[in-house]
Amino acid sequence: MYMNGIRKKHLGISLPFDIIILILIDATAAVYGENNGLVWLLFVLLHIVCAAGYLNRRSIQKSGLLEPCIPGGYGVTDAEGKFLALNAAGKQILGIESGEGFAGIWDVTDRDGKVKNTRHVLLGQEKHAAGQKEIIGLKSKKTGRIEKWLIVQWQPFSASSGKSRTALSFTEITEVMRVDHLLKEKNKQLQNLSLTDGLTEIPNRRYFDILIKEHWREMKDKKSELSLIMLDIDCFKSYNDTYGHIEGDACLRSTAKALKKAAGEKGTVFRYGGEEFAVLLPYTDYRSGRELTEELMSAVENLRIIHESSFHKPYVTVSAGIATIRPNMHETLQDFIQLADDRLYESKRNRSYRTESVLTK
Repeated sequence: MYMNGIRKKHLGISLPFDIIILILIDATAAVYGENNGLVWLLFVLLHIVCAAGYLNRRSIQKSGLLEPCIPGGYGVTDAEGKFLALNAAGKQILGIESGEGFAGIWDVTDRDGKVKNTRHVLLGQEKHAAGQKEIIGLKSKKTGRIEKWLIVQWQPFSASSGKSRTALSFTEITEVMRVDHLLKEKNKQLQNLSLTDGLTEIPNRRYFDILIKEHWREMKDKKSELSLIMLDIDCFKSYNDTYGHIEGDACLRSTAKALKKAAGEKGTVFRYGGEEFAVLLPYTDYRSGRELTEELMSAVENLRIIHESSFHKPYVTVSAGIATIRPNMHETLQDFIQLADDRLYESKRNRSYRTESVLTK
């Protein structure tokens, strides 16, 4: 008979059954064996056979052939990949019967669902080390999309006939993978929200702090230049006082949009705080950074947002400061940021509609 896809090769079917047999043998020997050596000899031999059967079963269980990797489907295949035995759960998961092979198109993935390779073979023909587990996605032949996810464990062994066999244990984890995917998407969305300014929908100060450290290390390794532009809306407090905070928010959104469009792929624009913005420019020298600064200032001015209480012009403008550095052992990141910020506020203190800049190497 088959049990868990493996043919039993011992007398005892289970430990309780073995014990019952031995009790009956003991009782028989006690009644009839007092003066009968043949009965006692039979008694000893049957004890040995039952004990050997129990030990044999335990050795097979220890080898992992009878136990699935986790509860689910399991069975045994021949060298051609056909199932010689398959339990009910396995038939339901794979949609086949014993005697058939499973030849679906399937992807081998990591635990994040990222495809490592795609195969179109029989499961039992796969060559794996004993106990090896993989996550596979079973694709629909019609749509080509993955419809089921399984964890599969292979356990090669040799039958008594010497023929190669593979014990397969597998369970469907489709729902687990679906929930895991949803959780990762939600986490990604939450992370994006945590790094995005809610009002202007551009990267926020937190993202700035992360990215500038990455750029600093990269520019230091590459011995390249990093430029930082700091911008601030001129007389923004008076703008809020004159037009109200709703219009002030609209002004911030429009300014952020204009800066982002002007920067394009050259750099990343951040809302640094309040009415202040920052632009990170890796692999950008002083001259290129200065040119972009002028373009950013012009982009905001060209919005022509009315600002009658401004000291500069009758519409919204920005002042800016720029610093360029080739990171080295003598300068710190905080010094670099402070330098660009100082240049910005120097231009604002002078109440001059211009760009204050500095080049440091």
